[in-house]
Amino acid sequence: METITYNLKDRYKNSNEYYRCISEFTDEVLKKIDITEGDVIDEFMKFLRDFNIEQIRSREEYELEFLIISILRKVYIDRALNTKIIPQYISLVFSDIMNGTFKALKKFYR
Repeated sequence: METITYNLKDRYKNSNEYYRCISEFTDEVLKKIDITEGDVIDEFMKFLRDFNIEQIRSREEYELEFLIISILRKVYIDRALNTKIIPQYISLVFSDIMNGTFKALKKFYR
């Protein structure tokens, strides 16, 4: 099997330019999530705090989780809808989180 390597330097003398570009991209993504989904992140953090579910982490961590969950939901939603009740409930909870309603979670904790 052929070994595949990569080079973060590209045409530069070191990888500093790569990391600068990645840092800018990260800032853009986090800013976009904050602008478009900031209220959802705020509500989710409030929910975690109100029900003492976990010690609150950085906002960026929740934004990253939101991004990951959103991508996974988009990729696997069709499969999730064809599953049994527990996975469907989990999918419903993720949907509630993404829509900012938290209906399924609120029913569960009452």
